[in-house]
Amino acid sequence: TVRLSIDRTTPYVKIRWLIFAALATGFVARIVILKRFYVVTYILGIYLLNLFVGYISPPLGPDGIPDLPAGDREEDRPFERRLYEMKFWRAAVLSICISFLCTLWNGADIPVYWEAMAVYFALVLIWTSTQQYRLMRQYGYCPCAFRNSKKRYDKKKGKPRRDDDVEMAALVQNDLKANESSSTPSSRKASVLGGL
Repeated sequence: TVRLSIDRTTPYVKIRWLIFAALATGFVARIVILKRFYVVTYILGIYLLNLFVGYISPPLGPDGIPDLPAGDREEDRPFERRLYEMKFWRAAVLSICISFLCTLWNGADIPVYWEAMAVYFALVLIWTSTQQYRLMRQYGYCPCAFRNSKKRYDKKKGKPRRDDDVEMAALVQNDLKANESSSTPSSRKASVLGGL
């Protein structure tokens, strides 16, 4: 039943991430108030960083190279992630809940210099970010889709909204007009039937 209730939240992306933000804020507030459990916080941060890297990375092929389209010969497909958004969210929420439970047990409070752990986490974050940026540049992919690859039409006019879609629609209309004017009705019918 827990799985079913989690599956029902799939279309509600914003609400799910607001729940994650609320849980993360509550966890951070607990750590700040207690001034303890820095190792638990560090492990949680490393785990969330690992999840995020999996989310922005493409799946690896059998040779260890990211599995990306090979160029013009392969069909245009959206960016495929190594870790899907729903799995990312589920693992992140579960890890925060487990970390919160760990703060209820005094055995998880290992005395450390939190300043050193914060500096080390910052170094790991910077190193991971530069490695990820280098891989993106090397293999030419971007996990951030600011523009949807699907055509979106204006409801009032029924025409494409994006500039490149407008250009493509104009080219197609020009080709259709050129084909209509250059061919007779019988040859047009034959070319259409020949294409089937």
